[in-house]
Amino acid sequence: MKKIILALLVVMTIMLMGCQKEETGKVNPFVGGTTGVRMAFLADAPPAEVFDNGNFPFELVVELENVGETDVAKEDVEVTIKGIDPEEFGLSDTDFVLEPTGDLMGASKDAAGLVDGGQTEVSIEELSYDGTIVGAAIERPIIASMCYEYATKAVADLCVVKDILKDNSRVCTVGAVKEVFSSGAPIQVTSLTERAAGQNKLEFDFVIANQGSVSKIYKEGVSCEGTRSVENKVKVEVAGIEGITCQGTDSEGYVNLQDGTKTIRCNVEIDSATDYEKAITIDLTYAVSDDISTTLMVKHTE
Repeated sequence: MKKIILALLVVMTIMLMGCQKEETGKVNPFVGGTTGVRMAFLADAPPAEVFDNGNFPFELVVELENVGETDVAKEDVEVTIKGIDPEEFGLSDTDFVLEPTGDLMGASKDAAGLVDGGQTEVSIEELSYDGTIVGAAIERPIIASMCYEYATKAVADLCVVKDILKDNSRVCTVGAVKEVFSSGAPIQVTSLTERAAGQNKLEFDFVIANQGSVSKIYKEGVSCEGTRSVENKVKVEVAGIEGITCQGTDSEGYVNLQDGTKTIRCNVEIDSATDYEKAITIDLTYAVSDDISTTLMVKHTE
C-alpha cells in the first residue's frame, strides 16, 4: 500500500512540474495552422454525370472558407474554372472567371476562444452540354484554380542586454533559439535564432517556409500566372526595434524561396543600460494559388 501511495505521489509531482513548465512558457497569440483560404465543390454541383444535347442543365458551386488569419477582400480573390471548354457548355471564357460576392474575414482568437473565418462561394448558375458526343460517354476534368492575396504575421522576443558579449543576464539569453509564433497561413516563420555579433550588436536568423500542402506562392499583386521572376517571391518586413537591417538592405524587401524555404539574417545596433526582452514582428505578404478538381461524365442521350 505504501508503495502504491509513493508511486502516486511521484506521478502527481511530475504532472505538477509539467503544468508549471507550461504556465511559464510564452502564450501563442494566434489561431495557427498552415492553410489560408480553403475551397471545395458543393455536393452535386457539379453532379457526377450529365447528358448531352442540352438535356441536363446543372450548376457549379465552389465554396470558400478562410481558415487562416488574414482578412481577404473580395477583389483579391479569383477562381477560374479550367478543364472544360466554355463553348461546349453554352458559355464564354469570361463566364469561367469568378469572384466572390463578399469579403472573407480571417479566423481569430479572442478572450472567449476561437472565432471562425468568413465563408462565401462562387458559382456558375447554369451549364449545359449543348453538343452531341461521339459514343456512349466522355469524361472531362473540372478544375477550380484559385488565386488570392494573403499574409503572415510572426512574433518573437529578442533578448536585449547591457553586456551582449558576456550574455550572463538573469532576464534572458542572447545566444539561443527563440520561440516564434506565426499566424495561420501557408507561409510560416518556422524558427528564429539570436546571437551576439559584436560589443553592441545583435544578430538573428529566421527561416520562412511554405508549409501549405498544395499552395504555390507568387509575388503579391500578380495573377498567379506570371513568369518565373514572380514565382516563390515573398515580401518581408521586420519591425519592433529601430535600426534593423536584413541581408545588407533595410528592414523590408523581397526574397525568393528555394525549395520552399529561405533563411534571412538581420542585425541591429543595441545601446542599452538595462536588460529586457523586446518583441519583434515579421510580416510576410504574397499571393497564393490552389487547385481542386473533380470529374464530369457526359453521357449520350437520344
